[in-house]
Formats: sequence, C-alpha cells, structure tokens
Amino acid sequence: MPINIYRKFTRIPIFGSYLKIANAYAYKGNSAYIRQLAPFNNWYIRVLPAWFYSIVFSIIVTTYVKINSVADFDAGAYIIGAIPDLVGFGIGVFALIFVLPNNLITFINKNGGKSFPVEEIPADFAYPLMGLVFSLVVSFLLELIPDESTIGIFAEVTIFFYSFIMITEMIMFIYTLTRASQSNRLTKKERFCHRVKKIK
Repeated sequence: MPINIYRKFTRIPIFGSYLKIANAYAYKGNSAYIRQLAPFNNWYIRVLPAWFYSIVFSIIVTTYVKINSVADFDAGAYIIGAIPDLVGFGIGVFALIFVLPNNLITFINKNGGKSFPVEEIPADFAYPLMGLVFSLVVSFLLELIPDESTIGIFAEVTIFFYSFIMITEMIMFIYTLTRASQSNRLTKKERFCHRVKKIK
C-alpha cells in the first residue's frame, strides 16, 4: 500500500487507530509502522490468523444456529456486556508497562533478541486492547442488523471469537512478561550466589 494511502486510512477515527496499532504489532514495534504498512508476510504471521480462526469458528456456529433454529441467539450481547470491563482491566495493566524496572528492560533487551525485542512490548499489549475496543464498536453497529439475519449472526459471532482471541493474546503477553521478570530475578540470584561462593 502506498505511504500516502496508508496515512489517509490511519486518519479514519477508530478504524485508523486499529490499523496503526495492528500494523505496529505486525512490525513487532518497529518505528516504520508510522510511515508504511508492514510486509504482507508480517501480517500473515501475526495479525491475520486471529481473523481467520474467528471466521472459521463463526461459520461453524452460524451454521449450527441456523440449522437448529436456535432462538434468541445474540453473541453481540456478550461482547457489549463483558468487553468494557476487560478493556478497563487491560488499560490498568498496560499502565504498569511504564513502571517496568530498568533491569528487566535491560534483561529483555539482552536476551529477547529478534524474537522479543524491547520495542515490541507496547505493541504486543496495545494490539489486543485496541482489538477489544474495535470489537466493541463493531458489535454496537451490528445491533442495527436484525438478530435473525444470517449475515448479522455471522458478523457478531466472528467479532465475538475475535475479541476472545484478543483476550487470550493479552493473557499470553502478561505471562511472557512475568516469565521474563522471573528469569531476571533468578539470574540476579544466581549472580549473587556465585559472588558469595567466590568470597568463601
């Protein structure tokens, strides 16, 4: 996508913010995300699988709902009811990134390598959060479509699964960061024990 077209898309309210942060996630936090769209391979590996699996699960659920004539099925109600609280929780956790110990940042920078660069940290957490906000907005708009509409059910279920994949991504990121913190503490403890042995 040409740079000027990409920048125009990023100016669109809500969608533009989602595109920019998803692009940062695809780029693993590389500052180039501001200027241009990440290569397709990056999107294919990091962003598109969530949409692919959401669509696959949605086809299965929508087919089941229509074949069995499930009454009062409304996936959007679950999204609107649960996502706001999860977004609030996520923003609170995201704020903690700003107070990460310097030695942990140094540890990640030293040991993360290309698989987990330090600049990736904000993107790894902002993307699931933005995904939840995007899901909430889309789910609200889908309320304009009748509940019995096949397209409406398919779209709502897709967004439902996508939002839960985003929650899973958030949990996995917190887990990864916690493991890095524990490894850093163990490394410091090992260094301390090594110094004590030398003194003895």
